[in-house]
Amino acid sequence: MANRSVTVAVEQDQVTVLNGGSFSNRLTMTAGDVLTVFHSAILSDGGTISVSPFSSAVWTSTANMSLAEGATQTRTVKVGASTGTINLTCSETGSSNGFIFLQITGSDPIPDQFDLGPDKTANPSEVTYFSPVTLTGMDAGVNVTATATNGEVALQSGTTAERTFAASKVAQLGDTLLTRATAPTGYSQSKTFTLSVSGVSDSVVLSTPTDPSSGTQINLGITSGAISMDNLLDLFMGQSQGFWGYTRPTDMGSLYKNGTYVPNISANSSVPTSGAISIGNFYGAATSYYLISAPENKFVFTDTSTGSGSYYASLYWEFGVDWDVGYGIGQRYNTEIYYVVNQTVGSVTVSAGSSYSINNLSILLSKTVSGQTEEFNSGTVTAYFRSLVDNTVTSSVTFNYAINFFGP
Repeated sequence: MANRSVTVAVEQDQVTVLNGGSFSNRLTMTAGDVLTVFHSAILSDGGTISVSPFSSAVWTSTANMSLAEGATQTRTVKVGASTGTINLTCSETGSSNGFIFLQITGSDPIPDQFDLGPDKTANPSEVTYFSPVTLTGMDAGVNVTATATNGEVALQSGTTAERTFAASKVAQLGDTLLTRATAPTGYSQSKTFTLSVSGVSDSVVLSTPTDPSSGTQINLGITSGAISMDNLLDLFMGQSQGFWGYTRPTDMGSLYKNGTYVPNISANSSVPTSGAISIGNFYGAATSYYLISAPENKFVFTDTSTGSGSYYASLYWEFGVDWDVGYGIGQRYNTEIYYVVNQTVGSVTVSAGSSYSINNLSILLSKTVSGQTEEFNSGTVTAYFRSLVDNTVTSSVTFNYAINFFGP
């Protein structure tokens, strides 16, 4: 129980309230809590202080407090009390009023339904994050337990311990929960991640892609004659891209089958998984090309009511971070991309390539508005991508965006 003790006094024709909270930082009370008000004779200049009102919707007694110097009275929050904010007025004849600021909370621990976002695909054993969840619809000040099944949960803010991922966390109204899970260890597998809070839950499926043998096969195209090391590096390792911080390996030891770069498919039956390896093992070799994970829908909400300056908001997606293709990192850097933005509500500034290029690894959507502005901007982004090695192998993926501003 969060019993509250408040001291009042009259000083220089002003009722002073100590430990009575403030308009922006209220004392929290719930059913069974006791409010104790003491009129300090040591601090006070005299007089009788009245404290009111005590509504029958909240308190077991509705009588106003009448406190002479040295007197103490109590009031108890009733079971089933109405929740919300209360300002109790502390008055004395001829003096300015003081106030006690309270937040009455109930015991409703049931949040609104929340959404972890779409199902996801990730590489085997890859740690994957789901959409953040902000708890709404429950009573303030009520502790609840957020439990993650087949994954982990953490609080976005709070102490260092609260921000550490674990199987469960204690949370309250307004807390934002971050969730993650580790993908299954093999291909063509899935697991269901569930976040539960006081009986409300949402689940997403985390899957691994189909076995590389099920992807689109891209062939080396050499079955006899000379094979150069560059032929192999171009197919399996991708293009070195200094701007993006990628330098492809150049050693034969990186070319073992079923490793980071060479898939275990029938076309690579002559490629060893360990031991002696030579360029001659790669006649008729191939890689596998497929979408590993799709970009997440992203949204940003910016409050413009706090000032008159400019407000900037943006959304950013990066290939290899927000979405990816395989087999292995080499195909990421063998991918050409361009973007088409369909702005269905409002408009945003688009910073992205509009024709196929290996340099188009990111897209930035942004908007700047003035203070006291309410504006909504939403639509879809389609990323078109193809293999640099075989540009007949093409595909696309579409995701949603919203950049919203809220004024007064």
